[in-house]
Amino acid sequence: MASKYPNICVAVCEKRVLGIMNLLKQKVNLILLDDAFQHRWVEPGLNILLTKYDNLFINDTLMPLGSLREHKKGYSRADIIVVTDTPKPLLPLDEYRLREQIAPAFDQKVCYSHINYLNPKSIIFPPFNNLTFVFLFVLTYLKDSYRLLKFQNQFEGISICFIPIEIKFHGKKSDFDSLILNYVEKNSFNE
Repeated sequence: MASKYPNICVAVCEKRVLGIMNLLKQKVNLILLDDAFQHRWVEPGLNILLTKYDNLFINDTLMPLGSLREHKKGYSRADIIVVTDTPKPLLPLDEYRLREQIAPAFDQKVCYSHINYLNPKSIIFPPFNNLTFVFLFVLTYLKDSYRLLKFQNQFEGISICFIPIEIKFHGKKSDFDSLILNYVEKNSFNE
């Protein structure tokens, strides 16, 4: 992420509270935490819960039998629930069924997203040799391609390509953006 967005501060800290305190010393205006929903000692201003279309949290179970890290009742802390990996197009009847199953509270917003796959891009392409009849390549996502670059010498003669993806929201994209921007506007402080 740091290489994709060089103008933002990216920090990693196993102890979230300590990491947040260190960031606040640097006078950052916004802290975005990934995978912090279950960290109760951090009290965020805006909670966004992601749940997969084909494995809604309401149908899931706690680890190790399922993928939930806390009881599904914890969803009540979410301000926004995003149902990810939905089909495109998302039919109105499907959206209605999802809202009925999730049963959001009056003040919870539900958004729906899908993945838009773009054309693969090469990050390492070996020189072409007239004797090369078979092309070998590794196809991965962008975040994993950065990890593979560390082992570049071990992939001699093999192309490493990644599939760029975009997260798109159903309906007006501005709906999700507006929720985020309104929160930031109301809760940011001017120096």
